[in-house]
Amino acid sequence: YAQMATTFIVQGSVMKSWGIIDAPMMNNADAISVLAFGYIIGNILYPELNRRQIKIPTTHKFAIGSAFGAAAVGCAIITDYQIHRVYRERGEAISILWQSFPYFL
Repeated sequence: YAQMATTFIVQGSVMKSWGIIDAPMMNNADAISVLAFGYIIGNILYPELNRRQIKIPTTHKFAIGSAFGAAAVGCAIITDYQIHRVYRERGEAISILWQSFPYFL
């Protein structure tokens, strides 16, 4: 897990900042997303599923979380591809906001 954050910071260092948002600041998006989605899932989604008598086994929750992790890595690969493609074609850096997708997954 910590290796992904380090990789994202290194990847973000070659990207164009968006206002005050740069690579180290994007690392805060991870903590914000964990807090926000943790609240939404724990206080809204699971209670709603319980009201409907739907129980998700822990192993399925783990599998869903792992799938989101794999999707985050996939998004990071696409972002890396975009970094290289845009630089090769135009010599420009892409926006740091491209990293918001893997951080929030």
